Amino acid sequence: MKTIPSIIRLLFMVMILPVAASASPYCLERLMDEALNNRDILRMYEISRKQAEKGVQERRAAFMPGVDASYTAHRLEDSTLFENDENASWKIAARLNLFAGFGDRSALDTARRRVEVQEALMDGLRQDIRLETALAFLGVHQALAEREVADSTRRLYSKEYEQAGTRHEVGVIRRADYLKIKVVLDDAQQAWTRANAAVNQAVNQLSRTTGMALSPSDLDFSDFQELPLLKDYVLLSEKMQERRSELKILDLSSAMAEDSVAMAKSAYMPRADLSLSHGQSADNYSISDNVKDETRLTLSLSVNLFDGMKKPAVLQKSRLEIRRIAHERKETLDSLNVQLKNLLLDADVAGKNLQVAEAGMDEAREHLRVTEYSYREGVATTTDLLDAIAYLSRASANRITARSTYLQTSFRIRHLVAGLGE
Repeated sequence: MKTIPSIIRLLFMVMILPVAASASPYCLERLMDEALNNRDILRMYEISRKQAEKGVQERRAAFMPGVDASYTAHRLEDSTLFENDENASWKIAARLNLFAGFGDRSALDTARRRVEVQEALMDGLRQDIRLETALAFLGVHQALAEREVADSTRRLYSKEYEQAGTRHEVGVIRRADYLKIKVVLDDAQQAWTRANAAVNQAVNQLSRTTGMALSPSDLDFSDFQELPLLKDYVLLSEKMQERRSELKILDLSSAMAEDSVAMAKSAYMPRADLSLSHGQSADNYSISDNVKDETRLTLSLSVNLFDGMKKPAVLQKSRLEIRRIAHERKETLDSLNVQLKNLLLDADVAGKNLQVAEAGMDEAREHLRVTEYSYREGVATTTDLLDAIAYLSRASANRITARSTYLQTSFRIRHLVAGLGE
């Protein structure tokens, strides 16, 4: 009997476990997965891939025999020596292509490569969605940090305004200084209102990107506690050339152009077809009067001797396409390498700016502490105190901007080398 309460507790834990798991905050990787599952644009590309797979099935049909059945009825004004005025025939024929210059094989290879092109397009789209999600997630993190700075600044001004009221009543400061603090406090309140709206806008953008209804409390920003280390240019460039979907698509396009050359060459070769047919003809529509049977095996050989110079034009066109794609690939690769170099420079600048901003934060805090003490002692003016608070707010904003810029640049570098989601 003592085991019954234990069983009940176990069942209760099993029932609430999915709820607890679903209520856990969303980290960046989980948000990326949700975005990939929820975005309709990926479903569109999946349909395109399935259509390409059907194209492979369509090309395979050229290697299979074809079977046709026909029934033909004739009605003449008068019977002739060889044909009754009412006659009909039926026939079943099976056809098989024996040779077509290997063009059908090249067409099948092209269809298979089109499937690979669709897969490469989907890989690139997944990277784009991951980058969009990462930037939107970072946007929420930055907006929350900026709102916190705005709130801290507002509270500092509010504290000084309350203390200034007392000092003004006893005549320690002038009314002009008291009103100056009130003006700055009102401006800080407006800044906080704008920062709060920016948080809501950033959350809305993240919800749109992931296809989920989110709030700031649903998010886990622990991934941003440590800044990622970036690899050197050579290693990143090698990884980019290996993974980048645009380069894969161009390589596949070049292979398809080579298939087109093979298909164009096949037009110069003879074609061989084999057909087997069986049928009946009769002097009435029901195939029952004077029935004649016929079974025929036919081997057909054909070759085109002249088509107005179409074949050499098609062949040269395909060869030119190979050259064009080679030039396009070089241009694309050069452009990607320049983007990578510039992003690494941006990351280096952002990292140095972050170091300066971190040092500036310490200096701004110390400056505010000294200014507040001097202000209490009557050495510093109200303007000095307000400026010290503004300097601290600016230093905090600079640190947030530098940190966000570094993280944003790291996301763009990983996207460029198709490494988001690893």
